[in-house]
Amino acid sequence: MTTSNRTLTGSSHHPGHIDSGTLGRQHSRSQTLAGAPRHKPSPTRLNALIFDEEFITRFLSSVAHAIVLQRNTKVVWVEYRTAQVESADINRINSEKVEMEMHLYDSFVTAMTRGPARVMRYLNLQGELRTRSLESVQGVYRDVSQINQGVEDQTKRGIARLSLPSGA
Repeated sequence: MTTSNRTLTGSSHHPGHIDSGTLGRQHSRSQTLAGAPRHKPSPTRLNALIFDEEFITRFLSSVAHAIVLQRNTKVVWVEYRTAQVESADINRINSEKVEMEMHLYDSFVTAMTRGPARVMRYLNLQGELRTRSLESVQGVYRDVSQINQGVEDQTKRGIARLSLPSGA
């Protein structure tokens, strides 16, 4: 008896054949005349997820760092000179980061108790929050650069005006 391209029976929803090389079930959706699937597959329901603890710990730590960095980064004007970026001292940032990590870990555990969909939504939201926080910090540096470029341009114009002959 050969298994090559044998049609599976017993389920009209899962037509397919057994691949002779791997003996694995190969699926192909049944098609309508227009080529579209006859039915929309239902979403897969998961009863359990397995996470890599080290990866989750590093991920939530990076989220905490981005949030704390955003909270502690600001533009400071140095009078008659330039603008600069100022952050809190490293001890304060590390202290706040540890507090934020604990909050994020607790929230992660709470999300896990509410099911796989909830924990995945939580992780996705944390990823978005990390991205927005880092973009905000980048925006502060970009703003300072633009402010300083404007100050430099105005200074050059002022010097150029002062160097013109007084009668001109």
